[in-house]
Amino acid sequence: MSTQADSFLARLEQGAIGLRLRTRERLIVQGADEGSVQLLDSDARVVWWFLCFPELHMDLSPPRIDSLDTSAARYARKMFEDAGAQDGSDGKLRTTDP
Repeated sequence: MSTQADSFLARLEQGAIGLRLRTRERLIVQGADEGSVQLLDSDARVVWWFLCFPELHMDLSPPRIDSLDTSAARYARKMFEDAGAQDGSDGKLRTTDP
């Protein structure tokens, strides 16, 4: 693991950036720099990508959280559809959840 990955992972594990990450030994670092890390979980077939933007502050107060939930759901759905279209599975999605 690179020094940058070690440093960023250490900050995540310590909660130094506002998020505390409890990692598992099966996670493999796929890439890292001073503000991000990609972790592969082969067993779950998932890649986790953690990013830090120190100057970005999110407003999670009640008036704003609903629009964040809607935006996150829309973005996640779009990513799911795009990934399904690229995997060679003739475009059929495994779910039609909204």
